[in-house]
Amino acid sequence: MTRQYEVKITIMSATASPKKPSKKSYIILGVMVVLGIAAWSTYWSIGRGMISDTLTNTQKVAAAEGDVFDCANKRVGGYPFRFEVTCSPLRIERDGQTVFAHEVRGVALAYQPMHMIFEADSPFEAVAGPGGPGYAATWDMARLSANLAERKIEKADMVIENPSLSVVALDTPLTMAARNAEVHIRANGEEGEALDAAILLQQLTSETMALDLPIDLELIVTAPKGGSALEGKVRSLQDLLVDGKVDLIVRSARLSSGTFYLQTEGPVTVDEQGRLSGTLPVTISGVDKLAAVLKPLFPEGSQLPQNLQATALSIGKSNMVDGQPTIQLPITLDRGRARIAFINLGRVPNLF
Repeated sequence: MTRQYEVKITIMSATASPKKPSKKSYIILGVMVVLGIAAWSTYWSIGRGMISDTLTNTQKVAAAEGDVFDCANKRVGGYPFRFEVTCSPLRIERDGQTVFAHEVRGVALAYQPMHMIFEADSPFEAVAGPGGPGYAATWDMARLSANLAERKIEKADMVIENPSLSVVALDTPLTMAARNAEVHIRANGEEGEALDAAILLQQLTSETMALDLPIDLELIVTAPKGGSALEGKVRSLQDLLVDGKVDLIVRSARLSSGTFYLQTEGPVTVDEQGRLSGTLPVTISGVDKLAAVLKPLFPEGSQLPQNLQATALSIGKSNMVDGQPTIQLPITLDRGRARIAFINLGRVPNLF
């Protein structure tokens, strides 16, 4: 008789108890956090000190040169992630030119200090040198964003909402207002020798200019040798003169009001007296409204708007665009004087 044996094998799985974190790990982590905070705080404190020293030195240098740089009620803060500077108010005087702003604030992220944002509260006042016109402006918001590299501006963008401007010390005081104003500048090209600039005005109105309808203005230009303006070395267009002139490429120039618009593009030059020269192809839609739209933009008594409209109607190649009579004309500018073919249209205002 055969016996059968049953063997049972039981395998016990032992569950290992979790290993408790070492107190040493907590200590190391805590030390690293403390050192990180200390290093960041030191960096921020150094940055804050440099900003304060820069403002103080700028004020001393201005005073030594007979100028004024007054950052009243100066405040530097923003710890831990920003550098914030406030001048309330800010006043600058140099060579008879004066700038006054009620309050100016500058902000830069501590981890990206080369990108700065400035905001200014109105009112704003400026005087353009001895005997020059004075400017007074108000707005809802004014903001400037600038990216810097190697002590110069790579690009800058300024936006002003609902600006209002008054110009005094003129034969006829001038007031203007707009819904929006924008200015954009940037370096162009690998060497940064060229400068691109764009100006946009939306819904421009003026009681003193007797504008019947709001005007939109757009101007985009390139100055092939204008890159030095981004280094803070240029205070006016005259500083860009090379061999007695400034070369400009008009990428787009457009003036529109209601169903009327005028636009052109092309190269022009500006001489040492601020006079324009060049030949521009001009497209005009709603030509029958040309004189009425342009008249407020020219000096009182100027016959150029009427001359331009009459010449355009007689010479321009017209067709209908969106139900409006539209013409194309080549206008030649010669040292500040405008003409179509041999017909003299009069003088164009100098740029400076």
